[in-house]
Amino acid sequence: FLILLPGLVSMAFLGLRGIFYSLYQGHFDGITTLLVGGSVFIVFAIMTAIFGRVFCGWMCIFGAFNDWVYIISKKLFKFKFKISYKWDKYLKYVKYIILLVTVFFVWSDLINYPTGANPWDAYSQLFNFNYMIENYFIGFVLLLLIIIGAMFIERFFCRYLCPLGAVFAILSKLKIVKVHKERSACGSCRACSLNCSMGINLSEVDKVNSGECIQCFNCIAICPKDNVKVEVLNNKVNEYVLITVALGVAFAGYKISEKVVSSFNSEVIVPIDNTINEDGDSVVYKYQDGTYTGVGNGYRPGIEVEVTIKNDIITKVEIVSSNETPSFFSRVENIIPNRILEAQASDVLIVSGATRSSIGIMEAVDEALASAEIK
Repeated sequence: FLILLPGLVSMAFLGLRGIFYSLYQGHFDGITTLLVGGSVFIVFAIMTAIFGRVFCGWMCIFGAFNDWVYIISKKLFKFKFKISYKWDKYLKYVKYIILLVTVFFVWSDLINYPTGANPWDAYSQLFNFNYMIENYFIGFVLLLLIIIGAMFIERFFCRYLCPLGAVFAILSKLKIVKVHKERSACGSCRACSLNCSMGINLSEVDKVNSGECIQCFNCIAICPKDNVKVEVLNNKVNEYVLITVALGVAFAGYKISEKVVSSFNSEVIVPIDNTINEDGDSVVYKYQDGTYTGVGNGYRPGIEVEVTIKNDIITKVEIVSSNETPSFFSRVENIIPNRILEAQASDVLIVSGATRSSIGIMEAVDEALASAEIK
C-alpha cells in the first residue's frame, strides 16, 4: 500500500473532514457530498466497525513509515525504550484531543489553520524537497518531531497523535473480530505484551476489546505456547485468511467508490447565446471570445487548464495536464470543471478528499479568465 496506493490515508481523513465541513458550512448536498467526498472514509469506517483497525495495522502508509523508522533506529542505536502502561494510557488520549481541536476549531474557522501545517502533506512531498520546504515548512517540522518520537516508541504517531486513528479506535469497539487468549494457560513470559506495537497490556486480559488494537497479530506470532488466537463471533479463524478477506473487502470497496465518483462526472451543457439581457438590452461583454490557458498549484505545481469563452459564457473547461497523484485527481478532474460551468465562476465548492487539487484547478481557471478579460 505504501508503494501502490499511498494516498488512501489522506483520502480517508480528508473525507471525514469534508463531511463535517460541508455540514457546518451549509454546503452539504446529501448523497453527492457523502459518496464523492467521503466515499473512501465510509468504506474504511465500515470495514473498521466489522474487522477492527485493519486499516491502521495493514494499510496505512503512515503506519508503515513509523514501523520502518522504529525498526531502523533499533538496528542502528541498539537501545530499548519502554514507556510505562500508566503513562501510555494517558498519552493515548492526546489523539482524541487533537481530533476535537481539529474538528471543532480548525475546520469551523474559529481559529486559523496555518497553510502547509499538515505533516501528511509534507510527507507526500519528500521527494520534491524544495517545494516542500517552501509550501509545507510547518508540516515538515512536525514530521521531524514525529520521526524523532517514532525512533523511541513503536507506532508513536499511531498511538498518541493520529486523529484518524482516534475515529477508528471508537468505531472498532463494534468489531466482531477479536484477539483471544486464555490467561490460565499463559506462562510468565509476557511476550504478547512486550511485543504489542500499540503498547496494550495483553497479559492482563483474556479478550482484546481495546480500540487501540490494530489487528497486527504480532501477539499471535510471538506466543511460545500458541495460546493467542483470533476469533470471529467467538469462533476461531485463521488470521491469514481473515486478513486476506479484510483487505479484499477494503480494496473492492475502494474500487467501487472510484466508480461511484466517476458516475458524478456527467457533462454539463451550457447555453452560448448571451447577446441580450432580460431587459432586451445589448450586453457589454467582460470577456473576449476564445480559448485561454491558465496554470494553478495543487499538491504540486503545474495544473494546466484551457477555458473556452463564447458570448461571455464559459462553455468549456478542459484539464490539459497536471502533476497530481492520479487517485486524488480523478476525483476532481471532471467534477470541478462541471461545477465551474454550472456556476459560471471559478469559486465553487471543493471536492472533499482532493482539496488542494480542487483549489489548483480553480486557480488555473482564474488565471485563464484574467487573460480573457477585455481591457
